[in-house]
Formats: sequence, structure tokens, C-alpha cells
Amino acid sequence: MRIRFIFCFLLLLLPLLADEYEMMRVGKLEIVVCNPTSSTNFDARAVRASLHTKVGSLFSQAEFDEDLKKLAEDYAHVEPCIEIVSDQLIIVLKIWLKPTIREIVYCGNERVSTKKLQKELDVEIGSCYDQEGFLESFNNLRRLYVKKGYFESDLNYEVISHENCNDVTIKITIQEGRAGKIKRIDFCGLKRCEENELLDLMVTKRHNFLLSWYLGSGCYNPEMVEHDQLQIVNYLQNKGYADAVVSICLDDQTLPGCIILKICVDKGQCYHIGEMGMEGNCIFTNPQIWSRFNFGRGSIYSPEKIRETIQSISDLYGAHGYIDASVDIQLSLRNDEPVYDLCLMVEEGEAYRVGIVKVFGNQCTQTNLILHETLLCPGEVFDIRKLKGTEKRLENTGYFKCVNVYAVKSSYEGSCEEDLYRDVYIEVTETDTGNVGLFFGFSSLEQLFGGVEISEQNFNIGGITRIFEKGPRALRGAGEYAHFKVNVGDRQTSYLAQWTKPYFMDTPWIVGVDLEKNDNRVLSQAYEIKTYGGSVHATYIRNEYLKYNFYYRANKTNTSVSGNPNTQLEVQGAEGGLISAAGLNIMYDSTDHPRRPTDGFRSRFIYEIAGLGGTFDFMKFAYLNTYYYPMSKRGTLKFRADLQFILPYSDTTPVDLPLGERFFLGGETTVRGYRPFVIGPLFGNLEPVGGISSMLLSEEYQYNVLKAPAIDAFVFVDAGMVSLSRFTLGRYAASVGFGTRLEVIKNVPLMMGLGWPIHPTVVVNGVTIDNSQRFFFSMGGNF
Repeated sequence: MRIRFIFCFLLLLLPLLADEYEMMRVGKLEIVVCNPTSSTNFDARAVRASLHTKVGSLFSQAEFDEDLKKLAEDYAHVEPCIEIVSDQLIIVLKIWLKPTIREIVYCGNERVSTKKLQKELDVEIGSCYDQEGFLESFNNLRRLYVKKGYFESDLNYEVISHENCNDVTIKITIQEGRAGKIKRIDFCGLKRCEENELLDLMVTKRHNFLLSWYLGSGCYNPEMVEHDQLQIVNYLQNKGYADAVVSICLDDQTLPGCIILKICVDKGQCYHIGEMGMEGNCIFTNPQIWSRFNFGRGSIYSPEKIRETIQSISDLYGAHGYIDASVDIQLSLRNDEPVYDLCLMVEEGEAYRVGIVKVFGNQCTQTNLILHETLLCPGEVFDIRKLKGTEKRLENTGYFKCVNVYAVKSSYEGSCEEDLYRDVYIEVTETDTGNVGLFFGFSSLEQLFGGVEISEQNFNIGGITRIFEKGPRALRGAGEYAHFKVNVGDRQTSYLAQWTKPYFMDTPWIVGVDLEKNDNRVLSQAYEIKTYGGSVHATYIRNEYLKYNFYYRANKTNTSVSGNPNTQLEVQGAEGGLISAAGLNIMYDSTDHPRRPTDGFRSRFIYEIAGLGGTFDFMKFAYLNTYYYPMSKRGTLKFRADLQFILPYSDTTPVDLPLGERFFLGGETTVRGYRPFVIGPLFGNLEPVGGISSMLLSEEYQYNVLKAPAIDAFVFVDAGMVSLSRFTLGRYAASVGFGTRLEVIKNVPLMMGLGWPIHPTVVVNGVTIDNSQRFFFSMGGNF
């Protein structure tokens, strides 16, 4: 500390002499090592070459300060000395070399090996000792002991210098103390249902032999326990127990290395809401404001509900321009009675309109793209909900790591003197929007597969012409989505290129182009379906739930037959040609999560007509529905109902349709418990034919066993029908079963289960075929 103080003092003193030395010529620059040893290998010329200050050049105080800072990082101490001789500067830089670590000694560690500690410390013997760097590494040891549950551990280190050499020995002293894996968490003073809810809220968890090693949970951590204590108090206060007292202690250890966490709760009295009054409101009537309360007279006292009510009333005023309205609820406790009387106090303020909308901080992203996401328009009545909605929309674009949208006093003058304005400032900090990833997977349907994909969420195709002028930066900023993917597997190889542009020509429409090539061997080993082509599409977002999508696609398809085909399959293999089709896709989605929904409804209606040129003439109808209903906090009931039909017309018959356009059912993604795609008609060699009429029904109950990592158990009932006749459903196939879904590694879902088919056998040309495949399995994702 003393050396650092002297160095800082010199840095502060040097600027005072800057005017005296500035622009004088440097006559000599000498570097002196003040603590050399016999093994010191110091090259003064290399150090001088790295400095900005040079012999013969004019002295610059700013450059000299930078040189001192650089030397201070590389050496233990630097002391400059400057003299003026014959109108020239003589500079002597005295430096002290950093000591070398001769040895690291560990004392007191019994339950964690020295080898493990040295690996965690990650400081090599023979390296230079840097105090700040070593302290950062030393903190890794402390975190290691905390992670392993040694909540009483105490670690310190001592640096021992050696005479006549520039070496040090570091002695690390460890007092491990008690260690404990949490065997049980016992509650006292709570109901069973309350205990279960608190166990979900708490960060501290019981030790789990299978998962704790991966999650790093199940060990006692004082900081986590303190956080949980506050969580429990907050939970009880929102249940009305305003005087609740919570104490957490360790019970006697029953086994070495295991502890019992005991949580004792004294709830006290349950408080309620008494009389309710209101003052200061003129714009809105009492009934209008009462409707914003989510509690009433006699309700249980809850600080959270009071905060929500204040926010709801503030939003009511903010939606009508009163963005500076002050809303507060004052509580008064009755004498000798657990009842709070409350009075709502309102200061309404003035109504405002939106002034100018300004954007700051965007380096690549185009300003007009940001303004398209803005819900507020200049001149309209200021709506605080739209201000928050704008911030949320910009965050959801994925273009920015930080978004701040707020109102400021405006200099805008309206046409009417009574109008008051507030400008809207949008401050953004951009983030990386590109991604290059590998993916892999394995399933009972596709076997082994993997590939690579590249995506950019904020692409700018118009920047291609300026790439030589601005570099790769020119390809970002227009909010376009570009995606390239190559998938190679045992049964499928595909290539995909996508480009999508939002707000096409400053309209609400999203337009895009997809190009794809696919070699599909998933349906059968007897034939391979090869397609290539693309589509153009335009999407109109009606609201947050409803979308309309119009598209045109053109695909060239053919089927190559291998193995030992029969005549019917050879005829089918000869069917190929161009599919030219246009369609409408109406999508409705009110689910609460894009990947793991537990509530809401998804529905799609598709109409397509093929025959706008091309080889085949048909119409396609599809109505696809999935409904999620939360049965409990962790249980979700899922219903799925898909109905699809193809109507060939003109010279096209059902058997003329390419295999790639037909419907197939069976396997892990449709009717579980059956072999993939076997439901429905078969060729003579028992390969799937597919159909033009299809129905899929499924009911599943999923229960979340563990939130992190996500582990879900499920039971299901599936049924499906496929027919090669127009608007006719064939013999149904049904199954029941159970399984589990895991996501131990992020974005790498794992599903496995067992299904029992109700009608596993069919008879084809006098041959009985067993279509069952009871075990299903899939794994895949990005890393």
C-alpha cells in the first residue's frame, strides 16, 4: 500500500511540472532495475522500444503518463526521475521486478485434495506474483469451499519473501470447518400447503444425489439462507401476517457431513383491511377507481396487492395523459385490533400529449426500424402503457442488450396554449445478433443427425453493395432475419436458406424468401424423396395473437426407389414433377410460452391450391389445434386435434400425388407406440403409402417434476387415422403410454417413453403385420 501511495503521489505531482517539461527534447532515457538477481534476464532496449517517449523526440506529458501506467502493470513498482541538463531532459525510470512464485504451500486442507485446490487456483509455480491477479484466483478457492458446503470455511494466504532473491513462497492456510449436505428442510409453524409453496420459492434445496452435483445445490450457504429468510417473511406478509418472525438454524447433525435445516415461524395475528377512503380524485369517479382495486373491505392484508393496486390506478391516469399523477395508499392501524384502515391519496397533475420521439445509442440499427416498434405517435394523448409497451417490444427484438424508454420535458409548442407535451427518449445499447452453432441429435425416427446453422437477426441485405466500404458492419442494421442451415443425418439431408424483412416498404407486412433442398429417407428405406425449390411469403400481424400469412411455393420433387420394390412402388417412383401452389395460413396463438406452454390455445387454418402451372392439381385443407389447460401449478393438460385433407382435381388422382405431399402418421411425434408412418395404407412390400385424409387426436397430462433442470413426466392417449380416399378417414390406430422430457443441458431436449398400441396388427394380403414400437426416444438441440 505504501509503494502504491508513493506512485499515485508522483502521478499527481507530475502534471504540476508539465508546463516546465512540455515540448522539451528528450536527451536521455535510462531504465534501471533496482532489485536484480543472478537469474534476472532483463532487456532494457525492448522496454524502451515499447514506450511512446523516445530519445530525441519532444516530451509529451500525456504520452509519458501512458508509459508509466503501462510499466506499472508490468512491474511491481515504477519510480520516475526527471532532470534538465543543457535544455534537454534526462529521464531515469527505476523499476522493481515482480517476484517469482517459488512455491505454493497448502495447510489445513483435509477434505479437498491439494491437487484439486491447485487446479482451482490456476496459478503456476514459476510465474510472476501479481497481487490483484492472485487475489482474484484465491477467491476461486473460497467459492469452491462454499459450493461444496463448507459454510464455516476460512481461507487466508501469506506471501513470504526470500533474502537475496526475488522469489516468494505463498502459504495458504485453510480452516475447513463443518460441511453439510442438506438432508432435510423442516418447517415449524406452517401448514403443509404453505411448506410446499415455500420449498418452490426457496433457493436452498435438499441435497439430491442425482442432480446436486450438476446444479451445485443441496449444500448449506449462509447467503442463500439469508435470502430465503427474507423470501419467507415476504410470503407470510402477503398472507396477512404482518408481524411474522422467521428464524433459520441448523439442527443437530444426524450423520457426518449431513445437516438438517430447521425453519421456525411465528406468524402472529392475521391482519385484514378495514375502512377504505379516497381523496384528491377529480378526473375519475370513485367507482372507476374502486374497480382498479384487487382487494376490498375485509380482505387479508397484502403489501403485494397494495403495490399492484397503486400501479393499476397509476396506469389508469397514465393512459389518459396524466403521466405525472401521484398515487399513494396510507395505512393506519386500529388500536388493539389487527385491522388496517386505508386512504387512497391522489395528486392528478396535468394531462400531456406526446411531443418528439428521439432515438439515441443505435450504431448499426436503423432509426426507422426502432421507430416502427414505437407505440407512441407525436401529438396523441400520452399513454404510459404504450411507453412501457414500446420498451418491451424493443427488448423482444433481440437487437439490444439494454433499452430505456422515458419521457422528458418537451420544448415542443403545440397549436393550443393549453396543450402540454412530453418528448419520448429511446436509449438503446446494441448487442451481438449473429449466431453460429452446431447441433446434433438422435431419435428413434431420424436416427443420428447433426449439422451447422448460421443466423443473423439484424441483417441488412442492402449493405452487400457497401461491404467493401464499411466491412461486415454494412450487413447489419435493417432488422432482417437471415438463416442458413445444413442438416446431415442417417435418414435425411437438407439445406435451407431463409431471408425475412419486417415492415416491408414501411408497411406492417413481413415478407420473406425460403430456398430448400431435401433428400428424405425418413419415411422408408425402400424409397428416397428428393425435393428442391422455394417459397415467397408475406405475413400481416393483426394483433399479438393473430397473424395472416400468404405464400407461393414451387417445388420440384421426385422419388427414387431402391431395394426390392414391387410394381406399385415402381409406378409411384415414376411420379414426379413440379408443384406450383399458393396458399393462406391463418395463425392464432395465445399460449404463455413459445417453447414450454402451460396455458393457452394455438390454432392454424391452412388453405392451399396447386395447379398454377406445374404438374399436379390439388387443394389442401388443414385445421391444426393445440389447447393447454393448467390443472395445477405444475400440471398441464394438453389436447391436440389435427384434421387435414387433400382434394385432387382435374387430371390428378390420389395415387398420382407425390409421396412428399401426402399425410403420414405414427412415431414419436404423432401416434406414439407405433412404428413411424405405418398408420394407413401400405405398398405390397409393406412400405407406407400415406394418404390424402388424416386425423390426429391426442390427450396428454404433463407434470413438472423439477424446474431446473426442467424434468417433466407425462401420460398420454393418442389416436390417428389416414386414408387414401377423398374426405374419408380410415381405420383408427390408438395407443396409451407414459414418458419423460428432460433438459439437463440447455437447448438439448431429451424425450423417452413407452407406448402400448391398442391395434398393433394389420392384415395386408393375408400377412399379419405388427406395427408396434413401444419404446420411443429423441434427443437434439444446439450447443
